[in-house]
Amino acid sequence: MDNNNGNSPESKVVLESIRQLAESGDAEAQNKLGIAYFIGKNVTTDYAEALRWFMLAAKKEYAAAQYYVGRMHELGRGVSRDDKEAVMWFRLAAEQGFSKAQAKLGFIFQGGMDGHKNTEEAIRWFKMAADQGDVEAQFQLGSIYLNGGCIKINVEKAMKWFRLAAENGSCLAATGLGQIYRDGKGVPKNADEAIRWFKIAFEKGDNGAALEIARMHLNGNGVPVNNEEATKWYKLAV
Repeated sequence: MDNNNGNSPESKVVLESIRQLAESGDAEAQNKLGIAYFIGKNVTTDYAEALRWFMLAAKKEYAAAQYYVGRMHELGRGVSRDDKEAVMWFRLAAEQGFSKAQAKLGFIFQGGMDGHKNTEEAIRWFKMAADQGDVEAQFQLGSIYLNGGCIKINVEKAMKWFRLAAENGSCLAATGLGQIYRDGKGVPKNADEAIRWFKIAFEKGDNGAALEIARMHLNGNGVPVNNEEATKWYKLAV
């Protein structure tokens, strides 16, 4: 895959500057060059070359590069897929405070990749990432506390993390808040607040939130039955 920007003189100059720094041993530049080859930014995608540059930076303990080495082992790009190797690299990056790697470990412990299922560990890693502003980790914490399963349901904590994630742009977190207020799960039912959050979610890109509003108006769930309003939101959803 090629990025057309690679044909512009300016992008070629930038890439050459990064390459010179990378060849001189600069870890940040090595990581940037790895990303360029990984996603095909201004160069032809080349996973083997991406891995080579990521490894050079990762061996210097550059956390972002360690994360990308983990991703390449996880996806089997430029190297055979190896979940154990991926987890090792994610952990190295996460222990240095790299939020993407911390969130990735959260997903690994949540889903049980390579036998690592452990909800408490998932929460621990998600929280580290969430405290750094990682929106997906914030949303996942909200979901874990809302749905329970291996831990006790805690709606207060669920709402805290959903609210933070929604404020940071997560449409699904806003939908989650709408559902909590609509159903009265751990809080008094509040149709107005539910619709307010569903509208926020819809504005952020969750068409499913429009369906939630339509059903509330169609079924009279906390609001008077209003077929006209229900039809309006059904049309917006599709």
